[in-house]
Amino acid sequence: MPQDQNYKYYDFCLVKILDYAGTDLPWWMVQRYEKYDAEALIRSYLRYGDCERATTLMIRRINKQNDHIQVSPATSSRWMPYTLIDSILKDLQTDIQNVTDDAKRRRMQRLQVQLEGALNTYFETIRRETHMLVNKPSVERAKRLRV
Repeated sequence: MPQDQNYKYYDFCLVKILDYAGTDLPWWMVQRYEKYDAEALIRSYLRYGDCERATTLMIRRINKQNDHIQVSPATSSRWMPYTLIDSILKDLQTDIQNVTDDAKRRRMQRLQVQLEGALNTYFETIRRETHMLVNKPSVERAKRLRV
């Protein structure tokens, strides 16, 4: 999130809203965090025990990255918050094991499958892109081949 004057107020409001269990964040606040600092929102969800929302947001973030790669391969650097993803996967597994409500367990298992699927798609896309770049003949090599 840009370090503008409102940043600290967004963080303050985020904490206050999440302090009230079961209260949803306003859509405009979620959109702002998704655009500028999705990791902070995901960490906040995890801190307040909302692994489902954290996972859903991470899946959207990974899918958005996958869509970007499909549109413009090899045009920008790639970065994913792997330690945060590990935390989500660990918390998801713990919650799945400890939840007593079968419907919630199935929902969380579906989220786990979706997250792992999004990650697999991301890694496969990066692997193909890397393979393409590594095996792409350099300009100098191409000139030598033509001579």
